[in-house]
Amino acid sequence: MKFINRKTVATAVLAVAAVSAAAGCSSQLNDQKGVGQALPDYTLTYLNVSDFPNITLVCIKGVGFATTTRDNNAAIQRVTEWDGFCASKEKGAHG
Repeated sequence: MKFINRKTVATAVLAVAAVSAAAGCSSQLNDQKGVGQALPDYTLTYLNVSDFPNITLVCIKGVGFATTTRDNNAAIQRVTEWDGFCASKEKGAHG
């Protein structure tokens, strides 16, 4: 099974965030004022059977999420079943 490098995913996430921030400057984003940026604690991208990177496990402060690289209405979803794993990956966690 092939995996995408964590730095590759982080670079892609940052690039999308930068483009979104530049293109989406509007009053609708006022709830984001003063919120800093940070990389996830852990990411792992799984290849689909088509050999296309499709689903990424993302751990942020001990909370598990799934996101997709494909156009989807639910681009990021909470996965409570991954919280135990993500808690062990939290920066500063011991283990």
